[in-house]
Amino acid sequence: MEKKWYRASFVKGVLIVSAYISLIIGVMGFTWIILYAGLEYMNPAEEIPRRYNETRQFSKNMYDALYEIGEEIFQSQDIQELDKDGELNEDLVVDIEKFYSDGKISSYREEEESGFVYRLKDIIKTETAKKQYSIVVCKKVDGSYAYEEWENIRWKFISGELVFAELANIDKDSAEADLELFLYNLRSRYSTYEHDDYFGICDKNGALLYTDCWMMTESADFDMFLSLKTADGKGLLELVNENIYWNGRLAEMQEMFAYAQDQLQNRVSNYEIYKRKWSEKSSNLTFIIIDEERRKVYTNDSGYKEYEFAANNYKDLMKNSSGKDNAYVFLDLKGNEVNVRRAGGWKPEKWQYLYEYLSSLLDTRRLKVIAAVDLEYPIADSFYAREKIYEKIQPNLKGLICLSWFGFLVFLLCIIWLTAVSGRSNAQEGVKLNIVDRLFTEVPVCGIIGAFILIIMGIEVSYSEWHHGYGGWIGYGGVFGNQYYEALPIVKEETIFLNILAVACGAVLFFYGYLSCVRKLKAGVFFNKFGIWCFVKFIMKAIFRGWKFLLKSIDEFWKYRSLMTKVILLFSVFIILNLLVAITPLFHLMSAAFSVFLLVVLLKYIYDKQKVLEGIEQIASGNVEYKIPAENLEGDNKKMAESINMIGEGLQNAVEQSLKSERLKTDLITNVSHDIKTPLTSIINYVDLLKRENIENPKIKGYIEVLEAKAQRLKSLTEDVVEASKISSGNINLEMLDLNMVEMILQTAGEFSEKFEARNLKLVSTLPDHPILIHADGKRMWRVLANIYNNAAKYAMEHTRIYADIEETETTVTFLLKNISEQALNISADELTERFIRGDNSRSTEGSGLGLSIAKSLTQKQGGEFDLYLDGDLFKVIITFPKVKK
Repeated sequence: MEKKWYRASFVKGVLIVSAYISLIIGVMGFTWIILYAGLEYMNPAEEIPRRYNETRQFSKNMYDALYEIGEEIFQSQDIQELDKDGELNEDLVVDIEKFYSDGKISSYREEEESGFVYRLKDIIKTETAKKQYSIVVCKKVDGSYAYEEWENIRWKFISGELVFAELANIDKDSAEADLELFLYNLRSRYSTYEHDDYFGICDKNGALLYTDCWMMTESADFDMFLSLKTADGKGLLELVNENIYWNGRLAEMQEMFAYAQDQLQNRVSNYEIYKRKWSEKSSNLTFIIIDEERRKVYTNDSGYKEYEFAANNYKDLMKNSSGKDNAYVFLDLKGNEVNVRRAGGWKPEKWQYLYEYLSSLLDTRRLKVIAAVDLEYPIADSFYAREKIYEKIQPNLKGLICLSWFGFLVFLLCIIWLTAVSGRSNAQEGVKLNIVDRLFTEVPVCGIIGAFILIIMGIEVSYSEWHHGYGGWIGYGGVFGNQYYEALPIVKEETIFLNILAVACGAVLFFYGYLSCVRKLKAGVFFNKFGIWCFVKFIMKAIFRGWKFLLKSIDEFWKYRSLMTKVILLFSVFIILNLLVAITPLFHLMSAAFSVFLLVVLLKYIYDKQKVLEGIEQIASGNVEYKIPAENLEGDNKKMAESINMIGEGLQNAVEQSLKSERLKTDLITNVSHDIKTPLTSIINYVDLLKRENIENPKIKGYIEVLEAKAQRLKSLTEDVVEASKISSGNINLEMLDLNMVEMILQTAGEFSEKFEARNLKLVSTLPDHPILIHADGKRMWRVLANIYNNAAKYAMEHTRIYADIEETETTVTFLLKNISEQALNISADELTERFIRGDNSRSTEGSGLGLSIAKSLTQKQGGEFDLYLDGDLFKVIITFPKVKK
């Protein structure tokens, strides 16, 4: 076996290592190029942006900022109401009930309010209450309620200022003894309906003050709620006791306050985020969003707060305070205007989507969006940070692009090389599968999918840290958000390590899965090794075999029911005797004797059966003269042996008779054909001589033509008979060569084109455009094709089509010729290939009836298969040969 260096194990190892390293280099370089300059600059011919504002990432940064600003404005529609002189208005008074009903902060007017109002700074407090409250609810005689702290009302009972109604009419000593019990029961009473006890309360003179009383449910939130003072300086208990509107609604008020507190804390948080990131002088980005439908302006530049001024002077943002150009974006799609200056990388439709999003978010049909970034970056924000980083990266960006493309190119070359040599080795011929290739195909396929997931996750890790780390919170050094931040790397070292690790693991999975799939495909087992398919086939096969076994068992039992009955009877006797063994020792003896008898019978039966099987094998192997010795056999085995001996004698006689008949037939055909040839040759010669005479009589000319046609037909018939005789006797020599099947069919079609046209037949050929080789005798193969094409020309219905197709697989070549028969085909396909059988029952057409028989015999002699298929009047010839691989 010739050893080839390019598929040596060492070379494969070097290729795999090179592919690993190149893939990591390519993916990491690709990741960093996307982060710094955008995907379009992966093209080495593309000019590298000189400044950050010319990159796609700059436009994306502006886009993300405006997107986030829109969400902040939407989530805090009342941001301007929370603001006072650029700071949070902590003294803003909020009517809790109105806020609970419509979610809006209404301006406070004392004459209209109900007293349940708080200042914003008190509502958004998050510290815990310094005091725990236990509140007693007392129902007055008039149906209103009084709220008391537990310690206060308890002291009133102890001091005698209040008395339980049930203790008011008993002596003082007994009342004092029962007081602690009543106070204990009240302390554990959280509902009027929990107990049947009467908890009426009187004053010290015995007048009934409260018809019932109980404790309110305690919680930390409730304690905080009760500890707050309203905007009027009142405590909550004082408010509900004095205000008829709120009396009896303390639990409802607590629910309203909890909702308002949660919502306002979120609004204040959004306000602070908005102010810290996008307020005036906090970012290099200045924005103006003009809602022309409501004549409302959202901006982080106080000079543009007024609608009229903003609508007329927004173009001033094109330049900064020193007169230099800003990166500027203006969006007004209702006015069909998208103006982008000094912000590169993004197409207008990207900005159009942002415009539509902001319009839907702010629920307006007329919107103008203006944003500008001061490219001198006077403020340390995310734009400043990325500009400084890009200044350091830009000189190396071209080299990084080339390195990435080099990594991908090396990876691609390694993959192509490994694909070509995978499964091939210098140690053996053919495809070599290793142990992992024996696993189901789903395993390597999942490996490929997992590889892509890992690589994408590695890229996502870096992108996420870049995106969130520099989304506007981290500056590049300097004052930002009233704090000083040191310059931080874009992506941490551990993130880079995770990225490389994810790509490396993904590469391992990819190569395992990809190369395993390649080897499976080369070996032709890729689709056969799918686990789900193997499982389905196993289940279906088990069901089919079980069903087949059941049917066969029933059929066999019924066919041999007499023998089966004997076996069942013997087995039943054996079982009965074994069951009766415990009754008496006699049954022990009978069971043992019957067992010995049964053993002898079975051994004798098996011995006789073996003799019969040996006889069957002898006869089946061709020794039809063999006789099974039946003298010592008994029962069914003897009958079977005698029947088989008779079959052997019959086979022997039939073989002898068939050989004799075939020999006589061959001799007859050969001799008769030879005897016919001599006078036939004379007839043809004399007809030719007559044609040379100048005969003027047209009738005689017609007779001569008939004589010539019939003589030629008789000659063709004689040649067919002789050739059929030679084939059947094996007296032919084959010169086997590699033949182009497509070329032979095209030549045959050309030869028969005139015959087809004469009968208005159209030949439709569907043949490959590349050579297909078979191993056959060219002369004999031409005869096969000529016979079947001639058969179609004779018997196909006029004005129809004849279809010639070639189908190929990895191992076989199949030629199909189809036509519609003019005559009804009332015979089977097998009969048509018998000698002297014709599709024309009237035998009015020319033909010997030997064409298909000769074609079939020649095909089989050359190692092919010849089949006919009939379906009504559809006649189809199918010729199959083994395919010769180049």
